[in-house]
Amino acid sequence: MAKILSMDSYRPLDQAPVNLAPWRVADVVRTFSVWRQRRRERAQLAQLDPRLLNDIGLHPSDVEQEIRKPFWRG
Repeated sequence: MAKILSMDSYRPLDQAPVNLAPWRVADVVRTFSVWRQRRRERAQLAQLDPRLLNDIGLHPSDVEQEIRKPFWRG
């Protein structure tokens, strides 16, 4: 059943609590950092030629699959 809010429980944004849970902000920053790192690493992986991929034990098809992933997928 939906909860009905009364106007008494409404609080304008300028009266919202000041503490916006800093740990959540840190989580968002960390997530964006991880996404940026993935994007950078996949771009670097895409630059490697097959000989170098073989040296590090990767098959070109595995690399192709990895670099096609969106940055938000691990």
